[in-house]
Amino acid sequence: MIANSAFPAWFFALFFGWMVLGITSYGIGIWAFIDATKGSDRAFEMAGTTKTTWLVLIAVLTFMLGPVGLVASILYLTKTRPKVRAAEETLRAQGPWSTSPSVGSALPGWYADPRTPDSEWFWDGSRYTMSRPRSASDVPKE
Repeated sequence: MIANSAFPAWFFALFFGWMVLGITSYGIGIWAFIDATKGSDRAFEMAGTTKTTWLVLIAVLTFMLGPVGLVASILYLTKTRPKVRAAEETLRAQGPWSTSPSVGSALPGWYADPRTPDSEWFWDGSRYTMSRPRSASDVPKE
């Protein structure tokens, strides 16, 4: 019966290929968008871009133009994401004491207390917790 179909076989192959491309575009676009939301604004600035720019680019291009969004998503994941991750590691290594007086740009995590080398503070992104002695049982596993 398929041989008597009104559509040639190449049409079905083209249609299937286009569907796979569309689904792949949306999947990678969603992955890139979620990943971009996890980076801090400060890390994006240190990487030479802005978080808002990438969120808007990925969302608009992926959900409005499908395969065009795939290009934006791949650019983000291969070029910008490594720079943002490196900036986050730099911020984490510096700790909240080395940032500006408005400490909100430091990433959450455990930081050595500069006044007492054998203790740490946990910075939750907006404030410090109580100082705790550094030991394997006190530091949560990441």
